[in-house]
Amino acid sequence: MQEIKESHQQELYSLIESVLGLTSGTVEVSDRLGFCEWWDSLNHVTILLAIANYYQIELTIELAEKFTSIEQIEKVIYNHHDMRKI
Repeated sequence: MQEIKESHQQELYSLIESVLGLTSGTVEVSDRLGFCEWWDSLNHVTILLAIANYYQIELTIELAEKFTSIEQIEKVIYNHHDMRKI
């Protein structure tokens, strides 16, 4: 199960790094909106749209409010997709 979680974690990090043009390995679990160099309000919107599209999650205000840290994004995706039943 841990291996599956790590695989999905890397998938999420790669998605964010790709849409923002970041170097691989930039995104870390401790990253939060406004507390790291690359995550400002404009990039927040970009991240929200990319995740909603990629994971086919309906984008809501409540979801946008929850997506303020990598850790919280992982929790929402994990709960929403139940790790894609893998």
